Amino acid sequence: MNNKLLIKNGLIVFSDKILKRDILISNGKIMSINNSISKNISINTIDAEDRYILPGGIDVHTHMELKADNNFISADDYKNGSKSAIMGGITSYFGFVYQDKKESILKTLYRELKKSSNSYCDKKFHIGINNITDKLEHDIKSSVKNDFKSFKLHLNDPEVDTVFLMRVFKLIARYNGLAFCHCEDGNIIEFLKKDKKKNKKLKLKYYPEIRKDYVEKIAKELVDCELYDTARTGLRGRTVHGHAVRLDKDGMMFDALRRWAKGADGTVTYVKDMIG
Repeated sequence: MNNKLLIKNGLIVFSDKILKRDILISNGKIMSINNSISKNISINTIDAEDRYILPGGIDVHTHMELKADNNFISADDYKNGSKSAIMGGITSYFGFVYQDKKESILKTLYRELKKSSNSYCDKKFHIGINNITDKLEHDIKSSVKNDFKSFKLHLNDPEVDTVFLMRVFKLIARYNGLAFCHCEDGNIIEFLKKDKKKNKKLKLKYYPEIRKDYVEKIAKELVDCELYDTARTGLRGRTVHGHAVRLDKDGMMFDALRRWAKGADGTVTYVKDMIG
């Protein structure tokens, strides 16, 4: 079976220029980009004269068919969401999957892979760990072995306490996975929610008052403390993000890691990477 593809005469869009080139692909990987690659009768060939060839984008944070509180489900399903992504130049994406109560993360992953089988794009998942089961170590090991290496921990879940973090971080590190932390203190959020309900302040305008900047700051400082340091836990990598409902003093979205700076002329410059 011939798994080679030759694209002739295409206008390849690089980061700084556009060049007319041929591309030879074998088994899904680019083997050569050259001025003129000879045709071979046994190779499937596409003439891309006057057509642009662009690199596919990767969206690392998407929510498709995601069940939230009160059984709300995100607007995009896998079929329509991925179709829209393709139309916009996104060829791969990461979604999120979360355990049902007492469900193993491997069962969670298989459930979502089956549900997303009609996706037009390549896909991977950040696997949310909401509870610790007897099979957790086995499931993390199996997930990483099958190239699902990113795990999501929500500190805004009151069940995710310091011992939970320590146990899960060590297991993720043991099998060379990646930890992805949503940093907000869940117990403080629950306290503020109860206070708003008690005072009948249930309208959307009060929502930012439940997700104050210190809620994110406290959780981030916990994750960044010596106990959970990547060198100490053995984690290959760890990213941190919070909640996008607050504005900072300069009008930018609040970010506890201070990954960007706004100049006097309004220009935004990224000064740190996602890990910070």
